[in-house]
Amino acid sequence: MKKQELIKNRLDLEYNHESHKANSFLAFMTTGLLGFIASFIWLKESSFVVGFAIALFVIGISLVAYYNCSKRMKNILSQIENL
Repeated sequence: MKKQELIKNRLDLEYNHESHKANSFLAFMTTGLLGFIASFIWLKESSFVVGFAIALFVIGISLVAYYNCSKRMKNILSQIENL
């Protein structure tokens, strides 16, 4: 194989890995949203603030991680296009 093909294959694998991570973070964010909704429905007023804070924390971490994965995926695509 040519060196350029090997580099492209490695970048394809990295892109695939980042894609899987992004999907995992979206699932994690969905779980956080469900926790956010559940905090409105099931928690008493004393526990509501704690449930709300935990749900916002999960959503925030997921959004930051998803944004980083998305940025990395765009970087990998630009590297592949430059080959």
